[in-house]
Amino acid sequence: MGNEREQILELTRTLLVDFFEKGDVRLLLELMASDILWLGGMENMTAQGKKNVLPFYQTARKGDMIPFHMTNQRYDAMELAPGVWLGQGMSDCTTDSKDKLLLHEYQRCTFIFRRTGEKAPREWEISYLHQSIAYKGLEKDEFMPFEKGLSTYRKLRNFETGTVSKTDQAQLLQEVDAFLQGIPERIQETLVFLSYIQQFSFAAACFYQGDFPDSKTLRQEYGFLAHLLFAAGPDTYTFHPLLQQILQQRSHRLTPFLRSWMRRKAALWYLQEEDWDAAFSEARKMVEKEGDILLEAVHRGGLKLLSHYAPDAVLNTARKIPLAVKLHHMDACLQVLLYIVLNLENSEAEEGLENFMADVPASYAYRPYDEIAFWILEGALAVPNLDAMLPFFQKAAALAQKHLVKLPREYFTVVTRGVCSPLSLYYRRSGSLEKNCAALKKIFEACGKAIQDVDVPLWKTLLDGEYAYLTGKLDVAASLMSSFLQTDFRTPDEQEGGCVAMFLMPRILAFQGKQTPEECRKLSNILHQLMSKTETPLWANNLHIIAAYLCSIVETPRERIQKELDQLVTMPHYPAIEPMRRTTRRQLLLKLGKYSTVTFTDETPPPSPSDYSSQKNRLYDNIILAAAEDKLGNGKAAMALLRKILREAKADNVILPFAEYREILEPYLQELSFDPNLSRMAEAILSLQMHKLRTETFQPVLLTKREQAFVKCVAAGKTNREIAEEYCLAEVTVKKTMSRIYQKYGVTNRTGLIAALLGH
Repeated sequence: MGNEREQILELTRTLLVDFFEKGDVRLLLELMASDILWLGGMENMTAQGKKNVLPFYQTARKGDMIPFHMTNQRYDAMELAPGVWLGQGMSDCTTDSKDKLLLHEYQRCTFIFRRTGEKAPREWEISYLHQSIAYKGLEKDEFMPFEKGLSTYRKLRNFETGTVSKTDQAQLLQEVDAFLQGIPERIQETLVFLSYIQQFSFAAACFYQGDFPDSKTLRQEYGFLAHLLFAAGPDTYTFHPLLQQILQQRSHRLTPFLRSWMRRKAALWYLQEEDWDAAFSEARKMVEKEGDILLEAVHRGGLKLLSHYAPDAVLNTARKIPLAVKLHHMDACLQVLLYIVLNLENSEAEEGLENFMADVPASYAYRPYDEIAFWILEGALAVPNLDAMLPFFQKAAALAQKHLVKLPREYFTVVTRGVCSPLSLYYRRSGSLEKNCAALKKIFEACGKAIQDVDVPLWKTLLDGEYAYLTGKLDVAASLMSSFLQTDFRTPDEQEGGCVAMFLMPRILAFQGKQTPEECRKLSNILHQLMSKTETPLWANNLHIIAAYLCSIVETPRERIQKELDQLVTMPHYPAIEPMRRTTRRQLLLKLGKYSTVTFTDETPPPSPSDYSSQKNRLYDNIILAAAEDKLGNGKAAMALLRKILREAKADNVILPFAEYREILEPYLQELSFDPNLSRMAEAILSLQMHKLRTETFQPVLLTKREQAFVKCVAAGKTNREIAEEYCLAEVTVKKTMSRIYQKYGVTNRTGLIAALLGH
């Protein structure tokens, strides 16, 4: 009996594997008894006698079968009478990804075998067969549900949130949930963990579950997963939105402890993968418990990471971290304070700094590194008062030289502040330009001693170049600035130096009459290249200000100027670049002929020079105001303003801001050339002429998330078809998107786009 039972079990297994996995029905048909009773999965599938059963299998005999992968197979056998056995098999049946069909069914088949006579070709024959798999989507005349499988596959692959009906979405959710049920619980739990990670790898799965199957094994065992995982890079995947939705729903049902454990593991995984932003984001959701992970992410990610969050939010998050954890991660806490100092008004930043230091116990032993950082931060609170700043920076420099310790380069940002015009920040009062430049150079020197990788000669040269420009020494300014636009912009100093040079060089070229289209296109490409190197929102906004300003000195369509103006109005507030943003806004209003808006704006220039206002921007603002008054027919008001600010500028021999508006101000300057006190200034200004740059707008390229992804694909050498397959889109959709990208970059094909991306 034992031998017969094993025979029946093996025969049952062979029949089902042949039928479902191989699509081979030959053995099944060969074993059918002439009087077989058959019951299929659908209502009309019933017949008695082999000749009546065979028509139902005509499709199968032609090889038109859907191959399934069987998992969770279970078989049993029971003797009913001497020589009569019942055999049954059960399994989950799932289509394979390569067949572009999506079906997941649970099957149970029951056979009654009886022993044949001695002369029969086979020892056993099938007298009864019941296939209990119920194909819900079976169409008329189908033996297997091809249409349903194809339809489900297409809908899932082309699924896009917001474009699928609620009925279809509910159906697809049900299908995906059914697929998921066929996976062991441990793997399901790991998938829930991976749903916390937007882009995951199988290495991440193994990080959570040490024996998680590799990619090949997982696909072999659970082939349908190939439809629900999208390749996002080498060995990196994202979940299908519906699978992500189901997994997230399941995560909410977990115990709080397990959810916290998963989040901690996710944060640790991001740390291991050096994805500091993601580690910070995960740890921030449970900051009281995971402050160590959060501060480790801050230490690694620095200001680039913190720039994605509002300074108030960063400060509030830091306050929730236990003091012992903060003291253990002092470097990271100092980086948080650095970010606060850079992005809050001085009074708020000072309060944040004082509150942190008040929490530190008196017994805590500060390292020299900490003391240097605090001196730099104290100096930063005095910006833009150079006289108040200098002693703090010099103390930091002396301490750094004594202990041979330097801070990371990002601390230098307390001086540069992301501005592309140092003198717009540090030129504070009429008659102080030369003194301000000398003090700022001393601060550069102190920073070179206390902070890593500060190119002191570079910053001194930039300062000299801007000084030369303001005072009308155009050849000197051009000579000093041009070299900063001939680098690869690899280091922060080169990138920030390039921004300063980019702010001035178009104007220098315009005054020198070197406004060839080729030269202008070169500058435009450099601006785009700098935009691609930008790592913080502050510098990105600064470059947008440069682009907006350049609109006012090139031949630009009115609608483009209005667009730049709208962007300036909605730009986030950064204290350091706020004066330049306001001035550029007024310049664009003047360019658009909105003179009344210029004169009645709430952002009026300070009535007189002040230690707390930018003298450079004050000059520009008043020049623009005088030009607007002239256009409104208020000649007396325009002349009064012009006299006043010319007297201020005379103390420093600043003439270029006036020359930039010579076209409007010329009648007034002609009259002032007879004024004994202002004649030399007026004549010097009149000797300069700014030519219009004849080229396309210096326009930053603003892309949607999808366009950004496509640009990366193009840079990686992928074709439209490959992009379409990667993002599950129609190729025509990719072509339309690429056309919009070409238009934004001002090119007509991929070659031109790649050249633009490289800054050629």
